[in-house]
Amino acid sequence: MITRFRYDTTQTFSFSGGGVGADAPCTTLLYFPLTPIPDMSIRDEIERWEATTVTETLEVLLKGTSAEVISAVNTIEDILIKAQRQVNSIVDSGTYIEYQANSNTTVYRSRILDGRVEWSSEPALRKLPATGDTSVKVYIFITRVGYWEGSETELPLSNTSASGVAATGGRTIYNYDGTTTGHDNWVKIDSASIVGRIPAPIKVKLTNTTGSVQSYKHLHIGVNALADSSMSHQIEGESAYVLSDGSSVASGSASNGNLWRVTNVDTTTRRISFTFNAALMQKTQGRYFRIFGRFLASGSGVYAKITLRSGSDTGALLAEGNEVLLSGSYNIKDLGTLPLPAGGYNPASEDIWFVIELRAATTQTVDLDFLQLYPTESYRYITQSGETLSANDMIYDNQIDYPNQIYAEDATLNRRRMLYAAMGRTYVYPNRDNRIYVLYDGASVVHTNTFSIRAWYRPRVISI
Repeated sequence: MITRFRYDTTQTFSFSGGGVGADAPCTTLLYFPLTPIPDMSIRDEIERWEATTVTETLEVLLKGTSAEVISAVNTIEDILIKAQRQVNSIVDSGTYIEYQANSNTTVYRSRILDGRVEWSSEPALRKLPATGDTSVKVYIFITRVGYWEGSETELPLSNTSASGVAATGGRTIYNYDGTTTGHDNWVKIDSASIVGRIPAPIKVKLTNTTGSVQSYKHLHIGVNALADSSMSHQIEGESAYVLSDGSSVASGSASNGNLWRVTNVDTTTRRISFTFNAALMQKTQGRYFRIFGRFLASGSGVYAKITLRSGSDTGALLAEGNEVLLSGSYNIKDLGTLPLPAGGYNPASEDIWFVIELRAATTQTVDLDFLQLYPTESYRYITQSGETLSANDMIYDNQIDYPNQIYAEDATLNRRRMLYAAMGRTYVYPNRDNRIYVLYDGASVVHTNTFSIRAWYRPRVISI
């Protein structure tokens, strides 16, 4: 059995007996983890568990000289002060209580948020004589997060490459989901590979495998676990409804050799329309999706709004997004979020119409390569400014440890200064098939750019 406090890898205090140094006086511990009570009024599962805390008591008997006892208490208090400071710090590392129920089980950790030490109220159990040994009792009160994390584990990933075999060590992904085997911008994690009870954050490593220096600007990382992970998340521009404004045009710069071009975007609203069929709506299951478009041309001063309609592309309005400025330097555009289908999951879902409405003050041309559908419950948006990533250099997005970190690393494993900003989260869900999607843009970035992707997680459980 193991019970100990740990700050980063630099400081520990063991309550399990047989220690040396500051924790040597610890002879007896009374502690058993409590089961958390989540706030079920928080509907979002990830937010619910991130908001759940547990307050517990450790009853500890210390035996040794007064100096040894005081040193032990000071060490415990020092670790707890670091935990308090770390809650809102961007520098300090995480502080944890680690627990192993018996020698045959995993050592789990739970992040400490607050804590204090109180001496026993019994005079005989708080004596500190000038000479000789003493036995004292202290109570340690801690508030920790409402879950426990197991060991960090690399997740085996698969896509259409390597005959679909899942493996660790990295899988190649492209900047689109193509029809060519292995040309995927996703990887799958089988349900059996993710254990635990509640969603867990991941650490992602993206290695630049293009063979040249790249200027990445915006990266979009999403996890699909709650909708059907086998859903087709990419919709080709050239599959637009034939009576939409514009037409299909061949292009070697497009994902499957074609795109949809509208040459007369002006003050009259122009439409690019798609049928989202009932089979797709069965797989999206009424969840909200963030919808991206890859626009190889977006004109000047062009605005876009996405809508869902019934019956036809001019039928009854079911849902709509906000109008966004489509024009700009980079070709991946965030068109907004919509529920798919608009009325929520229905086992008798019908086809619905997805429409991109375009307008501009003067005549402009818009080229749409493809759309991609990203679930919103697990989505991460990363931007990078001012630097490039050399061939074989890596981007790490670590959401497992505290504080969360994004950084670059070169091929010799030295960290590099990179100017990142991020928002959102990427979590995997246990006992479900998960797919990680990656989409990105930047100066000279094309759809055939590649990354090697790896991912790690710590399984999260509620009780141990």
